[in-house]
Amino acid sequence: MSLLKDKSINLIVVEHKDRFTMFGFNAYKVLLNNEGRDIEVVNEFDNGKEDLLGDFVAIITSFCAKLYGQRNREDNQGASKW
Repeated sequence: MSLLKDKSINLIVVEHKDRFTMFGFNAYKVLLNNEGRDIEVVNEFDNGKEDLLGDFVAIITSFCAKLYGQRNREDNQGASKW
């Protein structure tokens, strides 16, 4: 995040979009472009479906991890009462 705050950095180079952020890459790109800055992706696969699918998988994975993490925590608390 310090790269985003530093106004002296005009170009940020990343190998893959997902190394910069799991989702919302285009929003960051637009915000930086409005400031006269840019993000360059070295290994970019340009397929909108794959990008959208990757975002969807990341969101579902995060949701499932939270859901099952809460369920395990509740199970463990219930087991400790016995």
